[in-house]
Amino acid sequence: MRSSKRRSSRLILTACLLLLLLAPAAGLRAEIGVAVPGAMDAAATLSLAQVVVPPGVDVVLDLKLTSNPGAVRGVDIVLAYTPGVVELRSVTKGSLAADWLLMSNVHANGQVEIALAGVTPPGGDVVLAHLTFRGLGQKGQTTAVAFVQAQVNEADALGSAQSGRITLDTQPVTDLRAAVVTGAIHLTWTHVGSDAHHYEVWRATNLPYFTPQGVPLAPNVAPGAGPSFDDTNSGIGNTATNSFYLVRSVDAAGWPAPTYNRVGVFNFGLTPGGQ
Repeated sequence: MRSSKRRSSRLILTACLLLLLLAPAAGLRAEIGVAVPGAMDAAATLSLAQVVVPPGVDVVLDLKLTSNPGAVRGVDIVLAYTPGVVELRSVTKGSLAADWLLMSNVHANGQVEIALAGVTPPGGDVVLAHLTFRGLGQKGQTTAVAFVQAQVNEADALGSAQSGRITLDTQPVTDLRAAVVTGAIHLTWTHVGSDAHHYEVWRATNLPYFTPQGVPLAPNVAPGAGPSFDDTNSGIGNTATNSFYLVRSVDAAGWPAPTYNRVGVFNFGLTPGGQ
């Protein structure tokens, strides 16, 4: 029964696309669309990102397509996620030409069908659709946003599809930067939002990929529009000491965010060369 319904939908869309080609001013709604029958085959990869979002906050997951320019005219996918952890609030068209049509059908069991078709093929890498999710569960919960079905130009693309993941957690710092300012290491980062009650600054010596353990260098850096920290005891100039840092956001209940990028400052000794 499901198969016959899908074939019927594609026949309807074929007629819609013919009308769009013959009468582009007819005002067809851009939300309707499925894969175009008979389109040329294309080697393509579909992918979703892995993101972290606090509970109760919306996050946009982009459905991306990587393909040969001019090759794709239709995409048909089914995604699955855990409905108790996140809620899918909307599906909107990405950076596709105006003649591309989109249709989505969200099911209560945590699946969504998305179909797109168009006359003007994308020029290679493109965002097909924006999926807006909201975190419903508690911090520490996670859900895959997994490809259950993936077709490009009605050819199977499930084997190369890269599923995404949404983790409910304190928003992490992902853009930590370091600079030497008047003999100190000056760390700056972007405030991650209201979920961050304060920040911890961690430092390790000669360990670039360290894991926070023990007591942080600065346990309670206040949030703000431009948070920063100066390490005045970093060992600048000592060639035996290389300092590495990470900054971790912490919520009001003391729940720390996942650790992301680390930065480091290296000290090198220079030996004069011969003439």
